[in-house]
Amino acid sequence: MRFKHNKKRNTAFLYEALVRELTSSIISKQVDTRADIISIVKEHFGPGTALSAELEIYKALTGMKIRSKTIAEKVLQESKSQYELLDRKKIFEAQSRLISEVNRKLGKNVYSNFVPNYKSLANIYQFLNVSMSPRAKVLLETSIIGQMCADENMIMENSQVPSDRLVLKTFISKFNETYSNSLHEEQKELLNKYVGSFADNGLDLKVYLNEEIPRLRSILEEGLNDPKLNLTEGAQNKAEKVLNLIGSYHSKEINTSVVEQVLKIQNLAREIIQ
Repeated sequence: MRFKHNKKRNTAFLYEALVRELTSSIISKQVDTRADIISIVKEHFGPGTALSAELEIYKALTGMKIRSKTIAEKVLQESKSQYELLDRKKIFEAQSRLISEVNRKLGKNVYSNFVPNYKSLANIYQFLNVSMSPRAKVLLETSIIGQMCADENMIMENSQVPSDRLVLKTFISKFNETYSNSLHEEQKELLNKYVGSFADNGLDLKVYLNEEIPRLRSILEEGLNDPKLNLTEGAQNKAEKVLNLIGSYHSKEINTSVVEQVLKIQNLAREIIQ
């Protein structure tokens, strides 16, 4: 019998769908929606919550790629062992509260967001939750281990295709409606780090910005001194103001406003180096 995946009971899918909904709200300047999503993520995925503990297990199986198949197998089995220690009843109840709040504040369209690694998350959900025959279990484990060890370029190519035509159609429609311009890779990474900051107290985001902000500063400073760009006085003044703004970030709390500013600076940096 073919396994049917209930994505609303897949904690990692719910989290990824909210990440993409937040990205949409930031780009389209939907301030109230953005605030609702941030509140939901903080409440349901914050440190010590039932869903954050389960999410960490998914991340262990979908995060950094592992070169050794033997190590991947050990990570898979250890993840299963740790998952068995979680309180399934608490997780189910926490998911129900999250689903209810998403439906009430954001709407059911959130579940139609295109999550690139949807198939991988579905496989992990099945591995962790579903009883199956020995043959089916071995095949599923082999598939998950293959994803953990796969070449990142191959993963990117495969992950761009949604698992079914309905998800693809919904994603394309929603994307075209929301975004006037596609995001650059560094902008996508920044937004993902920002959403993740609600679950790890901002540690990963701060590490990222400690590297990204000096990179942006360097590009802008080189642009100001490059005679080939032939900047007007007005453009130079604007660039200098941006540099002053970057210099102020070390004393500021990293919030949505700062993230929006960095997104714009990333776009400006792209224009300079192209």
